[in-house]
Amino acid sequence: MNFINYDMVQVEMSKIGRGHNINTANLGKINVFNEYFGRGLSSIVFQEIREAKSLAYSAYVSYAANSESGHPDYVTTYIGTQPDKLQIAVDTMSELMNELPEVPIQFENAKSTALKQIASTRITRTNIFFNTLRLKKIGINHDFRKDI
Repeated sequence: MNFINYDMVQVEMSKIGRGHNINTANLGKINVFNEYFGRGLSSIVFQEIREAKSLAYSAYVSYAANSESGHPDYVTTYIGTQPDKLQIAVDTMSELMNELPEVPIQFENAKSTALKQIASTRITRTNIFFNTLRLKKIGINHDFRKDI
């Protein structure tokens, strides 16, 4: 663990953990997980740590699939808070990560949002080339959004 002393009244803490090697069958699940649990204003982490308990200015968890086959995915957690609230915020984040609360309505909303993002995303112009190149690096030769 590294600490950087910087004169400010806020503590920013991030943890990064290595996951399993990329599995393209999980790409849709990753989108829903991030939407439901870790990213955005309606995520479990943000709602619990910032909104319900007022422990942080910002908080998130992000599961990122690797961009190349044979390499691991990564999980990143972030908390930006006041120094006196850090320990409680870290403990709350750990509890959430260990328990992964089930909120059915929020989960359905996360699935719906993930599908809407796919439906509204357009890959155009030079992005067609770069998107195809990116997908080939993970062994996909078609628009994987159809699979999701």
